[in-house]
Amino acid sequence: MRVLFTASGSHLGGSTMAMMNLMIGLRKLGAEPLLLGTEPTQIYRPYFERLEEVGIKIVYWGRGAVGASYWAGLLAAATKIVLKGSVDVLHAHTPKEGMVLSLVSRLTGRPLVYTFEGDPLLELRFQERRLYDEALHRQFLRGIVRNSAALAACSRWLASRLRENYGIDAEPIPNPVDVERFSQPGTPMGRTIVTLARLVEVKGLRTLLRAAEKVIRVDGEATFLVAGDGPMRETLERESARLEGRFRLLGFHRRPQELLKTCYMLVMPSLYEPFGMPAAEAGAASKPVVASRTGGLQEIVEDGSTGLLHRPGDHEDLAEKVLRLLGDPELAAEMGRRGRERVMRLFSPEVVAAQYLKLYEEAL
Repeated sequence: MRVLFTASGSHLGGSTMAMMNLMIGLRKLGAEPLLLGTEPTQIYRPYFERLEEVGIKIVYWGRGAVGASYWAGLLAAATKIVLKGSVDVLHAHTPKEGMVLSLVSRLTGRPLVYTFEGDPLLELRFQERRLYDEALHRQFLRGIVRNSAALAACSRWLASRLRENYGIDAEPIPNPVDVERFSQPGTPMGRTIVTLARLVEVKGLRTLLRAAEKVIRVDGEATFLVAGDGPMRETLERESARLEGRFRLLGFHRRPQELLKTCYMLVMPSLYEPFGMPAAEAGAASKPVVASRTGGLQEIVEDGSTGLLHRPGDHEDLAEKVLRLLGDPELAAEMGRRGRERVMRLFSPEVVAAQYLKLYEEAL
């Protein structure tokens, strides 16, 4: 099975990283994933090197991901590869790449599989949208459904939402986690609470900051580290200054596995999360998770077993859950152990890739 994926080396979001983890699983099962990508920037190079490490072929065709010329170039490069006869299935995980590959599918006759990594209309509620944004997103939904041979959704929650709100039937297949990457043992750095997130409102970072203030008042050793960047950084830096270095913004982190390896727990207070990759990565690293009871996070974190779920936007409830784990190291360690077992059973690259291979067969 030869499957073509595409990615820009100048920006990798969570959807693309999930796609790369899937490629690792496909390769381990004997399939032949092929990545068509632009030259990666320095910060994203390790992700491309990880693919090459497991024997995945990457074809580089240009640089950057800006403007109509990029998308026209991607269309031409993908069509050329497919017409050479080295591709059975096309697979996209993001809207714009999905629309480009749908054109490639129509030009070449190869089937397209599309994975929904979120609800595009729901996500507009958390952004500064223009008047025509919703119309464009609805057009995208119609087009991708019409042009795809098979559809998937990254969680059961998202699949249910797509069906109920848009009449779209998508196979619920979770995002995979690169378990090997997050499995290296490490020495915990005391009582460090880590959050991996883009610095935007939907990630619940104001809730996190307010909860951190309460936790730090109670626990004199607790420290919060937030890895990620985004438009809220300046605001968070200003508002967290009163915590005197115990709520630190690290910016984009190339090796999140190093943070998870040495932390006490992961906290993920998102207001909306179709899957929640960091929660699964923490499980792979044998760390307990405190996460909001929303979206796909409820399918990753088994409340009371692999972590604790809190009410979205409720900083008091979040602080209470964090303090509970800080006060019971044995419980935290046991939750981390069970979390790893759950990730291995449900979210390893091979387990998820096996489900996609069945979907590819159906598409063909």
